[in-house]
Amino acid sequence: MHAAKMTALIGLSAQLLLLHPSNAADYPSRPIKLLVGASAGGTTDTMARTIAEPLSSLFAKPVLVENRPGAGGNLAAEAVARSAPDGYTLLVALPPIEAGSSSSD
Repeated sequence: MHAAKMTALIGLSAQLLLLHPSNAADYPSRPIKLLVGASAGGTTDTMARTIAEPLSSLFAKPVLVENRPGAGGNLAAEAVARSAPDGYTLLVALPPIEAGSSSSD
């Protein structure tokens, strides 16, 4: 699971770095949503909640985890794609595991 956490943190960091510099001074000015394309209690949900807590402390703003299970994570991905491109709605997703592969986490 350590590798999965690192993958998620790297992905989230990359998304946060893509914010436009002119918006960086006042970011975040409201709560941030982490959308999860899986049910509560699963690996992806746990990962999102693990990330949300330190980000809330870092930004001094709430980081909310919202589960949108269904369609293999596509419902959450679509919601993020349709959201305003302002860095306040982010997707937390784990890479798919291919059949026959093993994990050394």
